[in-house]
Amino acid sequence: MNAVPLLIALALVAGAAYLFFLSASARKSARAIEAVRPVAIAEAQPGTPVRLEGWAAEAGPMGRAPLSGEACLWHAWSIDREYEKPKSSDSDSVTYEWRLQESGESREDFAIEDRAGGRIRVRPGEAEALSLGQSHVWYGTTPRPPPATPSAPADPGIVTKVVDMFRAGRYRYTEKRLMLGMPIFVVGLLEAPGPEDGANFRGRIGQGGGVPFLISGEAPEQAHANLKRDAKMTLWIGLALLAIAGAIAYFGIW
Repeated sequence: MNAVPLLIALALVAGAAYLFFLSASARKSARAIEAVRPVAIAEAQPGTPVRLEGWAAEAGPMGRAPLSGEACLWHAWSIDREYEKPKSSDSDSVTYEWRLQESGESREDFAIEDRAGGRIRVRPGEAEALSLGQSHVWYGTTPRPPPATPSAPADPGIVTKVVDMFRAGRYRYTEKRLMLGMPIFVVGLLEAPGPEDGANFRGRIGQGGGVPFLISGEAPEQAHANLKRDAKMTLWIGLALLAIAGAIAYFGIW
């Protein structure tokens, strides 16, 4: 058998295996949202899996998102650069592609607070599934956006965004931010307060208890529906990749 089709088939099988893993993880998270009933923070017992619904609150000094300079509780960011792709032999048109230059995500704790004022410490660095904040995307021509101040965050405005979209070698800045007071829910194992928590927190939530540690800014019903959709989609795409890999391996086709 020609080695090239076999290598392609093996690569497709590896891709299918990864998609099956993602599908299983999404199904597990969806089941956790469905199985763990919501509880008020005041009634939550340490050592048990809980689902808490409320608003994002401070667990310490608020940080700043590195690209915009906005004060926030949590952030994730990335910078992509646009490169010209090599011309193909059968086309003279110029095409471009985005390539990731750098990215990052904060790991500092924040808190969830409910209507009664109870607070639980949340450790985002341990989360198995994290869906927080709204994406903010803008463009520029420098590796980093211009420095920002609290009174003038580095959002260039709609006119500059449109102009920059037509410049070669441009950069794309993407930032997600969890702001104070945003609605969130968490699923995980509730632990007793640590020494640094004092009387301000009834505990901390993290991994364990036989349930995945989830943090989301969506409504629980919406997050559940999205996870079920993702589980089905990744499963079917994985099965399609397996079918293609089988055909390539059997018939030796490109």
